[in-house]
Amino acid sequence: MTNRRPFLMFTSSGVNFMAPLAEIVATVPQVEVTPGSVAGGICAGMLRRHGLEMAVVDTRAAFGFGPPGPPVAASAGIAVEFGSTGTLAFMVDAVTDIRRVDPAGIVPVPPKVSRRSDLLDGVFLDPQGRQHFVVDPAAFRKDPGLCRLAELAHRVSASSEAGGDSIYGGTGQGRSVFVIVHGGARVAIPIDQVVEVLRVPPQLRGPVSSGHLANLTHRGSLMPVFDLADRLGYPATERTPDAAILVVRREDYLYGWIVARLISIEVGTLWRDDPGDVVEGEPRTGTCVQFGGPEGEMVGVVDLRACLA
Repeated sequence: MTNRRPFLMFTSSGVNFMAPLAEIVATVPQVEVTPGSVAGGICAGMLRRHGLEMAVVDTRAAFGFGPPGPPVAASAGIAVEFGSTGTLAFMVDAVTDIRRVDPAGIVPVPPKVSRRSDLLDGVFLDPQGRQHFVVDPAAFRKDPGLCRLAELAHRVSASSEAGGDSIYGGTGQGRSVFVIVHGGARVAIPIDQVVEVLRVPPQLRGPVSSGHLANLTHRGSLMPVFDLADRLGYPATERTPDAAILVVRREDYLYGWIVARLISIEVGTLWRDDPGDVVEGEPRTGTCVQFGGPEGEMVGVVDLRACLA
């Protein structure tokens, strides 16, 4: 368990990919892509996120799994910083999971599978036999073509002027990664609390008492599943296709928290309220996280482990 590293799993044009979570500065929801003069080859155009306009590339083509696809009017993506060079977005169809994976389980990519195997760290085969190609940030940050596209990133609003070379600014208590979810309201969950993300199984039935929905068998253990919205004092979560279960480890046990949907993964700046306002065992931590610089959105942070108190 100690060797496992968190990865973001996503699909792009029918190919499954994985990227080290620590290397992703933000996920980008479906936004407009403007072709401009940069569109061509693997570059689909430019998109905007948190006051930064950046190039977005066809992920499948960039990693050598086929030619570039047709032009797109909008796309979701993941944003990766290229150090002081700039920032680049990779097109994403859907984020499918956040999972901790032992690097020993990542095997080399056989020759001829990809024309750009030099940009891949290997392939991971999940328990269902699905292939997930692991991108290598250290390698693609050295690629001259991708570096030139990353250099196109530029600010387009005053709200993101602060923050040095990062697309995120602020003067709070430090930058951290969060999963933004809808749990009755928009809330931020520290990424290091999330062991993995599961789809809600069809057999899960409506809430029992106190938001305890069911007991599932997961990885050979009994895992109680609770409703985060109910725990925070909101109406119970509807189990739509967008609903997901955040798996949390507390001591030696796994617990699940159902949320209405995953919204994004973001790097933000923590801001602590008056410590006197924090109640022991209360899931609302008295901390907010701010995205997009000093004028950006503030979202309350929820401690899933405290939710179990």
